[in-house]
Amino acid sequence: MEFMKLGKFLKVYFLSFALIFVAAAQENKSTQEAASQAEKNTAEQQTAQAGVKDGDASEQSVRQDRQNPDARQKQNDEAIKLTVVSPKIAKFSPKLNLHGELVAKDDVAVGSALQGQQISEVLVEVGENVQKGQILALLDNAGVKAKFDQQTAALEAAKQNLNSAKAAFSESESALKRAKNLVAKKVISSQELEQANAKEASARANLNSAKAQISQIDAQISEAKDQLAKASVIAPVNGVVTAKKAQIGALTSGEALFNIAKDGVIELSADTDAVELAQIKVGMSATAQIYGVKETVNGKVRLVPVSVDTSSRLGKVKISLDGEAKFIGSYAKVVIDLPEFSALALPVQAVSFTEKGAFTTIVKDGKAQKQKIQTGLRANGLVQVISGVSKDDEVALKAAALVNDGEAAQRSAE
Repeated sequence: MEFMKLGKFLKVYFLSFALIFVAAAQENKSTQEAASQAEKNTAEQQTAQAGVKDGDASEQSVRQDRQNPDARQKQNDEAIKLTVVSPKIAKFSPKLNLHGELVAKDDVAVGSALQGQQISEVLVEVGENVQKGQILALLDNAGVKAKFDQQTAALEAAKQNLNSAKAAFSESESALKRAKNLVAKKVISSQELEQANAKEASARANLNSAKAQISQIDAQISEAKDQLAKASVIAPVNGVVTAKKAQIGALTSGEALFNIAKDGVIELSADTDAVELAQIKVGMSATAQIYGVKETVNGKVRLVPVSVDTSSRLGKVKISLDGEAKFIGSYAKVVIDLPEFSALALPVQAVSFTEKGAFTTIVKDGKAQKQKIQTGLRANGLVQVISGVSKDDEVALKAAALVNDGEAAQRSAE
């Protein structure tokens, strides 16, 4: 019985606790909903207030625009005004500048065939015009001349001996002929005939010896004459003496004593790299400025090597010039006229050249845009544009370097 009362009590206790928990939960939910509604009302109130402020600002802006109708125009006026140009096709006449030494087109070295002979006279100086066959220098030929004189005298004696031998042989030949006739007639003995034969043979031998001696002396005289000729240093061509190493008293060796520019023709020899060689053609006109000389010298390209030296990577271009041989050994600057060509170009004022390259300013969509370009030749106030802009672009002509990239800009008629 008591157990049943205890059960009812516990049932009532737990039911009361459950009701209290539910009531507390509902109260907490109501509190949260009230707070949320309060926050929402506050936000709406702030939004409404902001809307009122924005509306006021908008209306104020409209009123300002209505009061100042040139406001927008003023903003446009503040954009920098630039005179613009478009790249145009222009003709360029490129020049190639080279530097080189003036040399003889045909340099002729003149020496002596005699070695160890002393030079006795030098008859020409550097810069003199000489003719083919002209004596340039003389060697000491006293010994050779003495030998020549000796051989000439020996030749005269040999000739006399030859004449005597000829007479003796003729006489012995006639005596032998008579002896043969007399033997046939039995007037003389065969022994006498043998004696006549012996005399004729001896006379023949003397004659042949005299002839041989003449030939030997003639050869010696020819050699002496040759030595005498070689004792004179002779110009082998017409031209101008460009170098002289011959000194009185010096002994000859295998080295040249003189150098002659054949016919006085000179040319410029210039070292060029492979890129330059590719642009040069035989026959191109050229103008040389000799250092230290006011006048220029005209010429044409004579020789272009087919390849460069494997070690120096350079090739020698030869340019024939109208200058005088006296300039040989001087140095000069030569300008070669390259073929004319057409290319896109800009005025030089429209290009800024910096350490980072060449730049120009394009005006597009109301803004200034910096543009890097690749340039080539410059001539007559124009710059060749290889890449970076097209003929349809509008490029700022003046003050481009003062315009910032992206700055508001508009074209202005100059």
